[in-house]
Amino acid sequence: MILGINASRAKSGGGIVHLKKILEHYSFSQNKFTKIHIWGYENILNQIPSNKIFYKHIAFSSNRSLFYQIFWEKYKLPIQLKKNNCNILINLDAGSFCRFLPNITMSRDMLSYEPGIMNKYFFSILWLRLFALKYVQVWSLRSATKSVFLTKYAKNIIEKFSGKLSNSVLIPHGVDFIDPKKLKKIKIFNKKYIEIVYVSNFDLYKHQDNVIIAFNSLIKKHNNLRLHLVGGYNYDSFYKKCKKLSKNNKRIV
Repeated sequence: MILGINASRAKSGGGIVHLKKILEHYSFSQNKFTKIHIWGYENILNQIPSNKIFYKHIAFSSNRSLFYQIFWEKYKLPIQLKKNNCNILINLDAGSFCRFLPNITMSRDMLSYEPGIMNKYFFSILWLRLFALKYVQVWSLRSATKSVFLTKYAKNIIEKFSGKLSNSVLIPHGVDFIDPKKLKKIKIFNKKYIEIVYVSNFDLYKHQDNVIIAFNSLIKKHNNLRLHLVGGYNYDSFYKKCKKLSKNNKRIV
């Protein structure tokens, strides 16, 4: 059996972490795949371990236009899958345009289905992208041989748009893989502060602004707290708002 993995839609976040960890902990003795071909961005492929059965292919450069990316995934990727004799494809994201069969397609992104969040972006290029992505995902999940959801909530919400997906399965997989032998006790308390850490990109739907407001209120009663906000940002105006909210609070790092 030869497996193909379409990681061309994965640019950041949980999808990349999941792929890296699965391949890092891949069991050669318990799996029957003789080859695994992975298509993705070069910087993502460089993070994946190299061995005798992993074959890494650059899908396209990160500066190619969205139209080229769609064209490549819809028309060129199926040709490459057949050329490499792949028996089955895993799409790491339901936003895939590739219709190679059989395939397993993972649903990871709920943003397009949450009206309260969508309204925050109205009316912008990002809103249009999310609106279109909703129907691409529905089409992809309907046509998949097997669709994978992380939560029952996500499955129920998306099925309001796609209809009942009899080909679906629920597999929670948002937990990192850690070698128990390497686990060490994590010290939450130090002599002076209780450290609170929030790791995520700054964006409207991540609600760092609400976290900062809540923290500013909390330290009025508990002055032994410190908040660490860790992550990059693409939504510049939201990041500036968070910086302004935390400007006069030295307990926010």
